Amino acid sequence: MKKFLIPFYFLLYGCSTISLVKIPEKDKINLTNLTSLMNYPDLKISNFKIKDYEHLHRSSNFEILNNIKNSSYIYIDESNYNSNINLIKDLFIYNKRLYGILIAYSLTQGASFKAEVLSYLEKQKIMKNFLLKINFPTAKKFIDNKYWIIIAKTHLDSLIKSKDYLLLANVKMEYILKKFLT
Repeated sequence: MKKFLIPFYFLLYGCSTISLVKIPEKDKINLTNLTSLMNYPDLKISNFKIKDYEHLHRSSNFEILNNIKNSSYIYIDESNYNSNINLIKDLFIYNKRLYGILIAYSLTQGASFKAEVLSYLEKQKIMKNFLLKINFPTAKKFIDNKYWIIIAKTHLDSLIKSKDYLLLANVKMEYILKKFLT
């Protein structure tokens, strides 16, 4: 029995850091072509560790109260709501940092490299100014020994879209950046 458990633990440990967000094949950039455009192929990005930001790849959905019949307003667990808002803020800040690093690195690698990176970012709708719209009107209500945040369904949908966009933009930029890290 022990012989079976040891490989099983390693399997679980190895899978624990895999990102749940994947880049669709049509959205991937050819890193070999990008590398051929570099003026300084040996120049790498240092002092930046993607591992420090792994916690941002966790999957965290909004916990919604099911027994409320009103479809225009949604009840979300308060602590879950706050943790999702904090995740969105952290993703926003991290994406701005990734964007800045990619642009700075592109400037050092030459005009053709920079043009290719900017073209890819533009095609993927990844702009310098990421959308951060998290201030929506909410109310708080105590139900079933818990506080719940009441928010309009359209506002919750907007929060979910923002989070999904930030996660996908993050993965796309990290995909390029990983190639050029030391």
